[in-house]
Amino acid sequence: MTSGVEGMWGNSSHLAEAANALQHQFPAPAAGSEDPEVEVYLCQSNHEQGTYDGVDWGGERAVDEIDEKVKAIEESGRHVTRFSITGYSLGGLVARYIVGILRYRGFFEKVTPVNFTTIATPNIGLLRYSTVFSTVAHNLGPTLLGRTGSQFYGKDSYADTGKSLVEVMSEKNGLFYKALASFVRVGIYANGIHDLTVPYVSAAFEPYDPFCTYDGKNLDLVFEDDCEYMLKSYRVKDKQEIAMIPVEPKPKQSIGEWLSSKKPAPIPGPFFEWRFPMHLIWLMILPITLPIFLIGVPTHFALSSRSSNARVKLLESDEESMTRRLIGAWAKLEAGFETAVEEIAEEVLPSSQPPAHSEQEMHSGIMNDDGTPASPKDQPKLTPAQHRMIANLNTLPNMTKRIVFIHPARNSHAIIVCRSPERVSEHRKGEGVLRIWAREMVL
Repeated sequence: MTSGVEGMWGNSSHLAEAANALQHQFPAPAAGSEDPEVEVYLCQSNHEQGTYDGVDWGGERAVDEIDEKVKAIEESGRHVTRFSITGYSLGGLVARYIVGILRYRGFFEKVTPVNFTTIATPNIGLLRYSTVFSTVAHNLGPTLLGRTGSQFYGKDSYADTGKSLVEVMSEKNGLFYKALASFVRVGIYANGIHDLTVPYVSAAFEPYDPFCTYDGKNLDLVFEDDCEYMLKSYRVKDKQEIAMIPVEPKPKQSIGEWLSSKKPAPIPGPFFEWRFPMHLIWLMILPITLPIFLIGVPTHFALSSRSSNARVKLLESDEESMTRRLIGAWAKLEAGFETAVEEIAEEVLPSSQPPAHSEQEMHSGIMNDDGTPASPKDQPKLTPAQHRMIANLNTLPNMTKRIVFIHPARNSHAIIVCRSPERVSEHRKGEGVLRIWAREMVL
């Protein structure tokens, strides 16, 4: 059985193309065959407004769904012997919580965990950059996006631990880490460029971004033979290599030719692919719709967040339900973890601990050829907690990272999973990515 979990504001249709890729890679066995059957199930309970309720409550709801699906399979005379799960965007964090619950319940004592995958997931939370927009987002996001927003930006305290849920899920020797480590294969798929929602550093949990200053010359990129957007390898060129690249002289152009070359690229999306006269109608109503949009969107977020907070408060008031939830049992689990960690720490040399990072290191990112820190302007401002998450997650066994490089693109976040190909033709660029993802799954 393989499950899929969608992202923020999403629904299961966003992973429809991913499900199709899996079914094409693993077709149903012929009647009477003893070959295993791959049952693809896309979780339905976390969609749109429900995604404001937090990673933890989203995970609890999804596990209830998985329980029902497993029960239905068993009642049909079949048996679930292996389990895989893929999470896209926010769904990747929810998937990490799901496998923690399943491990806690003993699900993996009878069912083998095989493939765990995150695609464009903020594995270390959402990042902060040296921009006005990023500053505003970090101040408003935890409020406008409900419980999920607080967890995205590391402003929450999971089960009164004093640590954010995203950090708790990254702790070595913890329940969530052990759950991930138990999978035969852990696949991490990250956009290297143009992901305005989940940048490379968080999706791939790496300390710096080598792609943020890409100019067409400074990187040596090698792509997979059957997918022009999946990197096989990359290398940052040094200054001497870049200086040796010949500069092609620009041909002389007339004024008309120059103006034609400056036409902006069309903006992808269903509204911008309309034919005449819809473009003109859209432009005519823009002065009316733009103010409504600027006022309506924050208002919608605030109202959705308020509804979510009320919904979560009601869920947490149900004492009987809370005793069955992972967060309700966390205090007891935490005590056991602390004892285990103390025993391990006595046997581990101090040098094995992750090195501390100075403020300069946290903000420096890529180094120049002479060893001096590069400008931090384009690099995220990672917190000490995010550095710890990066260090811990990069010790996961059986892990493979894949970098998707979709260039040019306005925003590659939806393209990587071919989210809405019928409405946005650009999303079809992700078909090859999904084909490789399905091919690399272990049966």
